[in-house]
Amino acid sequence: MQKYKIIAPFFIVLIIDVIGFGMISPVLAPMVISPEHSVLGSHSTLEARHWLYGMLLALAPLCFMIGAPLMGFLSDYFGRRRLLLMCLMGTLIGFILYAVSFSLLSPLILILAALSVGLTSGSQSIAQAAMADISEGVQKTIHISWIALALTIGLVLGPFIGGFFSTRAQLPGLGIATPFYIAIILALFNLVLVYRWVRETRRYTTTASFHLPVLFQRYFYLIFHSPARQWYRVFFLFELGWSLYFQSLALMLVEKYHFNGEQVGWFSAYVGIVLSVGLLVLVRYTARYCRLTSAVVVSLLAGSGALVVNGLFPGLSLQGWMAIPIALSVAVAYASLISLISDGIGPEEQGLVMGSADSLLSLAFAISSVVGSYLIYLNPLYPQLLAGGILGIAALGAQPQRLWKNM
Repeated sequence: MQKYKIIAPFFIVLIIDVIGFGMISPVLAPMVISPEHSVLGSHSTLEARHWLYGMLLALAPLCFMIGAPLMGFLSDYFGRRRLLLMCLMGTLIGFILYAVSFSLLSPLILILAALSVGLTSGSQSIAQAAMADISEGVQKTIHISWIALALTIGLVLGPFIGGFFSTRAQLPGLGIATPFYIAIILALFNLVLVYRWVRETRRYTTTASFHLPVLFQRYFYLIFHSPARQWYRVFFLFELGWSLYFQSLALMLVEKYHFNGEQVGWFSAYVGIVLSVGLLVLVRYTARYCRLTSAVVVSLLAGSGALVVNGLFPGLSLQGWMAIPIALSVAVAYASLISLISDGIGPEEQGLVMGSADSLLSLAFAISSVVGSYLIYLNPLYPQLLAGGILGIAALGAQPQRLWKNM
């Protein structure tokens, strides 16, 4: 019961944090692209508006790749709670700058808003590091799955809430910028929650010197030379395959099955619900009764097979059925891989460990957004075939020594 009192605040704070991000995502595009709302003004060219929006999309993963390991690294020195407060403060400042940029029609302030939000988006890695601080073995995997569940809930609810409040037809008097002001209120509420409710979990102090060059040195050591390097590679491939499927899903549904926006939203929510069930139920079962390495290999192979079936045998009903094994395999693979990465590094660097994993996740999503868009242009189902192949390669990489001995 004592651990639940520590975990619950992180869980709730993370849900609220991700809802704030999710609320902004569906309205940012029309507020930049639409001539009547664009910060570039109504007389700006369509090319300029698309260029600005593309730059904002590129800034998000780039800043997160830098910010996640940095925030995790700092949390190893100054504590999880203090850095979580810093992250939420940066998010609040970013949301305020978003609102101001559209009020003043300032693209510079808009870019500063994206930088502030991206560089301080370390709440996920800090929360996962906190779970590693207070647990080990089976319990670590289960607790990490709860953090992933909080993220999933926020990502499912955020766009729906943002879309609802941004539509004037829904509630009179609410404009398209309303989600920004609601996000500011949520960020303020989150700061109060962390200050009053979240407890410090860090039990060890890192032995590394506190200098930015040390951060880069330790970062590259963890990924390329540490005992966890194998799992970092598998994790990157896993996230590349999953993001290739998930980020191309909406466009595939529109182009191949002629879905409208509402139908895409419901299908994405359906995938999110299945993923949540996997994180809540299946991860707990596999963590208790299976070796983590076996859980990773089996889940990756199951997801790979389902994606290949989707790509080879097109059909809307099959897409719905295959989403179940895909989402469940993602739930098990994510929690198991994060636990394996955490177990391979000492307890004094768990913040940097989790931040490094999140930076690889961001890199995978950035790559898949470009590759997926091009593949869909060739064939709407090509991203799923490629994603299945990548997950298959990741499964092979999960146990390379065993595979070599069998050859």
